[in-house]
Amino acid sequence: PDAGGTSALPHTQLCAKAHGPLAAVQVLRSDTQFVNVRLHVPMAAMPEALRPFLALFQGLLFNTDVQLPVGAVHEGAKLTEPLHVSYAAMDQQLAELTTSRGSSVGMGVEPFVSSWTDEVFVVSLHTTPEKYADAVRCIVQAIVFGSFVTERISTVAQNLLADIAQIKRDGRDVLTACVARLSAQDQVGRPRWITNHVSLFDQERVLRQVMRDAASVAVYLDEIRRVLVHAPGMFLSLGMSDTDDAQQLTNTFVHEWQTCMDAYSQYVPISEQPNDPFAIPRESRLPQLSEPLRVHVTLRSIQASFAAICVPCALREHPPSEADFDTQLARLPARDFYALQLLLELLHRTDGPLFNAVRGMGLAYGAYFELRERQGQLMFLCSRASNVSGAILAMRALVERVGEHWDEYVGAFEVAMARSALVFSAVDEQVTPGSVLMMCVVSAIDGFASVDLRNKWRAAHLRAVTIDDMRRVFDTYVRRLVDPQVPAIHVVLTPPGTQLEPELGSFSRRSLNEI
Repeated sequence: PDAGGTSALPHTQLCAKAHGPLAAVQVLRSDTQFVNVRLHVPMAAMPEALRPFLALFQGLLFNTDVQLPVGAVHEGAKLTEPLHVSYAAMDQQLAELTTSRGSSVGMGVEPFVSSWTDEVFVVSLHTTPEKYADAVRCIVQAIVFGSFVTERISTVAQNLLADIAQIKRDGRDVLTACVARLSAQDQVGRPRWITNHVSLFDQERVLRQVMRDAASVAVYLDEIRRVLVHAPGMFLSLGMSDTDDAQQLTNTFVHEWQTCMDAYSQYVPISEQPNDPFAIPRESRLPQLSEPLRVHVTLRSIQASFAAICVPCALREHPPSEADFDTQLARLPARDFYALQLLLELLHRTDGPLFNAVRGMGLAYGAYFELRERQGQLMFLCSRASNVSGAILAMRALVERVGEHWDEYVGAFEVAMARSALVFSAVDEQVTPGSVLMMCVVSAIDGFASVDLRNKWRAAHLRAVTIDDMRRVFDTYVRRLVDPQVPAIHVVLTPPGTQLEPELGSFSRRSLNEI
């Protein structure tokens, strides 16, 4: 198929004039009756001492009382005396003004789950144009004037601990957490990665400490708020209809923000904004291993096994520089990235070679490869395995067979099927105003001026990839998954009593507390 002939949700992407706390404003126009708002706040400067409490801050943000000071706006008028708003009243007000709202440490993730943009705090809301100003005011007041009282801190901490207990019953979530923890090595002399601070491993300990002395935590939460509202480089993404006034919506957001800041006693105006707020650095967090790291974790709450094998893979999809887009595209610099994507899709598609070798033989319910560009990893993942050793060995045997009998597995028909699947997946990411707005943000961070240019980049590369390209990336990258000399990270999560086959190598047994 011609990847350039696919059709996603029609939309127009542009920029509004940024001012006030905002360094940039993205605007997405599409066929919608709602306004979708996403505020992104960089957290690279968040002090080390505050990072352990970010998950708690996120949980409290829309679930605590609000103390409005003199000068804040309430019911259309500026207050002449302070006003206390209970969390229940605030929740009811938000429910009336928005169809959805939320916050996250990183983009689009649940608490305690690793994100590739962990050093960005995201606040989102979905509302109608008529309620937009009041909804923004309510959200900003929750951010700026939230009152972190002991009772609410204890309640939310208890709820978060219950969430962790639930996560521990899901083998896939625990495996993801283990891989993220072992793959993100903290650097000496720098703050620990936020993803490590908010992992379920650290947070269970932190939240239990909070439960023992909730009163002492309020000062940290207040300081997190102070750092966030003063962060330079905030960028706003607005999804709207073709008839909404983008600059007016931007100005309304800035006005409501500034009104709150004028009443916030600790406010200091931001003197300088970064030239490119989307320039979120990509630093390798992988540990420098001299030999494979093999870890076997047992968990009483699961009945099936899960496994992951992770090897370094530095391929990149995005443009390598800020030079002219078409000039870079003509060189097809991401050819190997897309060749590997095509190959992985060919191998693990439904009724494909990996599917038949693992699920078809009853070894595991799920088995697939995953290219995690932002983490710099190529992974083999196995879920709900009845025979996890057999599933891993079956994957190894398949990789060897593909290398020996390449033409039997990789031909024009198979490549066309894989290309079709990738094209469909790309279109599926752009079918709703919300998903396209997310792609606008991701594209900007990845160095694309628009989603349309990202689609053009993908289409040109997919058309250009050859079977020879796929063979090259197979030999260079996929074979790493079965090479015993490659310093890979192996994590196997099983019920107690499960024995691993000696052919898998020597594994160290660890409890979750030792990860």
